[in-house]
Amino acid sequence: MNMGEARPSGRRVRVTDSLRLILPNGWVPISLIDAKKRAKEIRSLVDRQFGTTGTGLELRREMLQQLKRQCDDAAAVGGLVMAMSLMQVGGLPVPASLLCVDYRTMIKLTGGAVDPVKALTQFIAKSPGEGYEVVKGHPHPAIRKVDEIQSTYPGLEEKPIKQLQVTYLQHVPGFGMVQSVFTTPMVMLKESWVPMFDAITMLYKGIPTEVPADQTPVDPALDDGADEEDA
Repeated sequence: MNMGEARPSGRRVRVTDSLRLILPNGWVPISLIDAKKRAKEIRSLVDRQFGTTGTGLELRREMLQQLKRQCDDAAAVGGLVMAMSLMQVGGLPVPASLLCVDYRTMIKLTGGAVDPVKALTQFIAKSPGEGYEVVKGHPHPAIRKVDEIQSTYPGLEEKPIKQLQVTYLQHVPGFGMVQSVFTTPMVMLKESWVPMFDAITMLYKGIPTEVPADQTPVDPALDDGADEEDA
């Protein structure tokens, strides 16, 4: 399965006043910063997937509760945005998720206070055996680790699901440290997923807070004519 067509293609998302990202078409963002907005976006996503009437209402309720619990937990540890893939390639669904976390609140690193390259080097040194590596060709200082994990879901504890998890820690100029965690059950497509996840993180864009967002020049590399939307 070739997923090259699913690489980021211009859906700009404003995560905060000082952080933007670009998602591939078919990815749906959920804001984790505002609780009311989060609840509305979760319900909208579940309605889109399962509808609001007819069969499958019990599954819909379970999915709504599970997604709400995941998003609330993520928001509690500094989560900024979660995104879910509703992509299809060749008519087949390719599920995946992204959790983007403000890592400044977790390890107290900011772009102006700590040299980002030194900070990430020290992070690797303090995490022996974790499998972190420098991401070659990344425009920002960034490290990455690739894992295969076992996950369980409510009601299916006896049937753990193998998943691919790719974790990034990077410094985004104009914002600071960001952690991104991508997860997908389609482990067999690892060789396609990892370059795609690399591409998404390479397009994170920080906007210094002292510069009004509406006066910030658009980077030609990111400007594909698509409108920016809030997460």
